[in-house]
Amino acid sequence: MEEEYFKIIVNKKLNGITSSEEDIFLAQFEEKMLEKNQYIVFSDDAHRNSIHNEILSKSNNLGNNRKIKKRVKLFNIAASILILFSIGLTYIHFNSENDFIVFENKTKSPKKYTLIDGSIITLNNNSKLIQYKKFNIENRFVELRGEAFFEIAKNKSIPFIIKTNSIFTRVVGTKFNINSNINYINVSVNEGHVKVYNNKDTLDARPNQQITYDINNRKLAENNIRSDLFNLWTEDEYDLNNISIDELSRIFESVYNYQINFKNEKIRKKKISITFHRKDNIDDVLNKINLINEFKLTKKQNSMIEAH
Repeated sequence: MEEEYFKIIVNKKLNGITSSEEDIFLAQFEEKMLEKNQYIVFSDDAHRNSIHNEILSKSNNLGNNRKIKKRVKLFNIAASILILFSIGLTYIHFNSENDFIVFENKTKSPKKYTLIDGSIITLNNNSKLIQYKKFNIENRFVELRGEAFFEIAKNKSIPFIIKTNSIFTRVVGTKFNINSNINYINVSVNEGHVKVYNNKDTLDARPNQQITYDINNRKLAENNIRSDLFNLWTEDEYDLNNISIDELSRIFESVYNYQINFKNEKIRKKKISITFHRKDNIDDVLNKINLINEFKLTKKQNSMIEAH
């Protein structure tokens, strides 16, 4: 959307001459931009609600005079449009050319990057990190697509915020892993304190805790984990002692992009010990597991492994 076109619609709204189609467009745009950029305009939903309530309280205290009521109505519209306009300009600003740097790993091995604030980001294969304009000056905002392990340099005055799909992860300085696919997003904490939020919920996590966002039902959930297993993909060799097949499935997903489908749920809790290397063929690893266990892991089509 061009900036001038957006300004025209906003001016029409302020003068009360927008069409029904333009009103629908503004409403849909506001909802979309608040979801994409609430970290810039509001610190959280409570902050947004407090601004809204403050506007309403000022409106209600102005009395019953019709002229005043008309001014109040215009004031409310103007306040709403100002917020919308600032979000729109931010969207345009963030999405114009040359306003961001893209770090992309197209190799089969993890790739490490050091950002200008000293933070170290390890990207998994087929993953991308987008760093926006004025990083480490006005913000430390990035967007992740895929999987990455974050070692964030501490800066209390400028929090580090990662957007992944429709959730945001906010930290000051810590170590954690984020893995996203079409069904869910996992934020697994190794060190420090992590806050994860979307439009409705906010959850905090500390070491050996994981926050999962279900993309289908748009809900956040928290559980306890062995966090070291979720960033094991950053290494070349895996020496796994007494881990469950369920935990192994997470490693297979990160290293080989294969998921385990449990035909028998009891297998999920079975424990094994195994050592293998990133360069090892997944067929060889599966054969090694099948050789010493009563259950079987069979490679199927569509990057699936069947446990039976």
